[in-house]
Amino acid sequence: HKMFEVVRIDGGKTVKKRLDKGHQYQRASKLDVVKTRWSGRVLPPSQDSGNCSNGNGGGAASGGAAGGASFQEETEYEFTAGAKGVPHVFNHVVVGRMTQGEKAELTLHAPSEGEAVDGFGPGTNWPSVPVGNSIVLTVELVSWQSVEDVSEAKDGTCRKRTLVPGEGWEKPRKNYAVTIDLEARLVEDGTVATTKDIPP
Repeated sequence: HKMFEVVRIDGGKTVKKRLDKGHQYQRASKLDVVKTRWSGRVLPPSQDSGNCSNGNGGGAASGGAAGGASFQEETEYEFTAGAKGVPHVFNHVVVGRMTQGEKAELTLHAPSEGEAVDGFGPGTNWPSVPVGNSIVLTVELVSWQSVEDVSEAKDGTCRKRTLVPGEGWEKPRKNYAVTIDLEARLVEDGTVATTKDIPP
């Protein structure tokens, strides 16, 4: 028998069932550029015993609900953690609660019969599901690139995005001779403005 870790989040409105463990212990955080693969289906009413309107904290999800109509075939989704327009489940469950390589089944219960799951209701840019229906997302956290706000005022005007992690722990300090490769691109269209080696 295979055992699954099941965690209830946001008072039972979200239930996370881990299907496959990740490869490491680090987790993505705000500003990181996160790459995922996901699919979604609507939970049949007969299996949705966790709708928040009836006070049940998510019973069906803990057993691994199966079936249901698909509203999204598996697709890749890349987003900036914490950005507006990103559904709550990606910003607050995938980010901060999943590790690289982890695959999980996330059951999102509708707040009530008259409300839609956050981020997936009418008027959003995401596939819309019927009001009052709970949904099940299968999400794999593929990878992420760390982004750090390095502006002096911490106002986001200068950010560092790590493309390839370095080796070791030592960093250059004042009076060190440093050689770097520099490439500058325009934010608007990605045009390379300059590429050159800068000696010490």
